[in-house]
Amino acid sequence: MVEPLARLAHILVGALSFVLFGILGVLLTLLVFPLLYLIPSTRSVREVRAQRILHWSFRTYRAVMTVTRCISVEVLGEERLRAPGPHLVIANHPTLLDIVILGSLMPQLDCIAKRAAWSNPFLFSVVRATGCLPNDSGPSLVEACTARLQQGRSLLIFPEGTRSPADGLQPFQRGMAHVALRADAPILPICIRCTPPTLGKGRRWWQMPTQTLRYTLEVGDPVEATLLAPPGGSRGVAVRRVSAALRDFYLKKLHYTER
Repeated sequence: MVEPLARLAHILVGALSFVLFGILGVLLTLLVFPLLYLIPSTRSVREVRAQRILHWSFRTYRAVMTVTRCISVEVLGEERLRAPGPHLVIANHPTLLDIVILGSLMPQLDCIAKRAAWSNPFLFSVVRATGCLPNDSGPSLVEACTARLQQGRSLLIFPEGTRSPADGLQPFQRGMAHVALRADAPILPICIRCTPPTLGKGRRWWQMPTQTLRYTLEVGDPVEATLLAPPGGSRGVAVRRVSAALRDFYLKKLHYTER
């Protein structure tokens, strides 16, 4: 009897937390982000301001989730996040909350979002104000990502392009390597672990376990993409080498085996 009640209580707390997330999104959409357009500034400055506002919103949400014992977050190597940028930040993507946690740690972070977000009434204002890039633009997406880095803005890419499967990794998409080589920006790898595994691909928020979700983020040393590729080779070979080297790095760090 105690365990079902504990699970119900945990689900209710989790539900309230996700409701809060929705409320924050509505407030940003209806009240906060529209005000940014009233302040004279360039588009880039306005987007970075919006990203900082979203950062503090994510920090607030993360604090609520921590106080209610829904999650705990430990960051190893957090000082590397404060190093002068820009950086191409990459991470595995085991859970639904990864973007929230990463966004709570970095005040400025350009992101890539699904095209559907632009037709979502709750997300449209957020992705537009923060300058998110749609993920369906093919080669032009690589150019847009490269331009952001060359403007001195850090960019987050999940190389798998979607959430990771349980105890494994999806194939790495090569767009990340194209961006790293073209922008010549250092790659900042972040390994995300969640115990117990939950909120992964195909799972819903109400399937959360009764215990606290313990997130551990390990921020690695910056890596130069050109050092991962053989000198004198073609761009295609370099892209494949960079992508393979980084995926191998994650497999070893996360103690996964190739499937």
